[in-house]
Amino acid sequence: MDALFSLNRWFAYFEKNAACEPDIPWEAHELLTADDYQTIQHSIATFQRGEYSEGRQLMAFARHYAQSQGDNTLAKITQLFVKEEQLHASLLKRFMEKHGIPCLKKEWTDVLFRTLRRHAGYEVSITVLITAEIIALTYYDALQNCTESKVLQAICTRLLSDERAHVAYESELINHMRSQKSAFRQWGDRHLHRHLFLFTTLLVYVEHRLVLNRGGYTFLQFWKACWSDFSQHFDTFQSCDVALER
Repeated sequence: MDALFSLNRWFAYFEKNAACEPDIPWEAHELLTADDYQTIQHSIATFQRGEYSEGRQLMAFARHYAQSQGDNTLAKITQLFVKEEQLHASLLKRFMEKHGIPCLKKEWTDVLFRTLRRHAGYEVSITVLITAEIIALTYYDALQNCTESKVLQAICTRLLSDERAHVAYESELINHMRSQKSAFRQWGDRHLHRHLFLFTTLLVYVEHRLVLNRGGYTFLQFWKACWSDFSQHFDTFQSCDVALER
């Protein structure tokens, strides 16, 4: 793999971040109001379900691609990445249990995107992931503003920090993979990705508008925020120089 982006740099980041314990005030005594509960219960359960994955298929894709490039660092990064996503799911689940919000065993949008990732190969799998994670940046900002819960606000702070790094890493990886293709195929990939992003943004707004509206985002504001993050990494792509230190 050439040095369009540094795998070693990202491996060092994920290793360091894995050792950084989340600073969550679990001991705080707080109650959700009935309105808070009604607003966030299904939405946060849906995102919690989406955050959790055993990552077997993603790991298989990553190992195969790493072997083709002669560098196993990507597989090591992917393993740390999956663990970080599982940490996010566990933080949300613990908050939900604290407030009596049930977990979802199955959710149709989650099934849809997992199926797409499972059967479409490594690059598409990463493309679907980053699409969700870019939108999650705005979603978790809205969720953070939804209630007075210090626990939820602290969880969102950690998730936002991690997701910004995920988006930077995945965008560098995707743009590296695309750079190996012809100009026509690169154009086609960008075109399809924009359509996927548009569809997913509309879907997330419809499904989670109670949280988004209460968190300060009308549809237009939500769309602008998501598109700004997307454009930063794909429409005017430059290798992201993300701060890798906390």
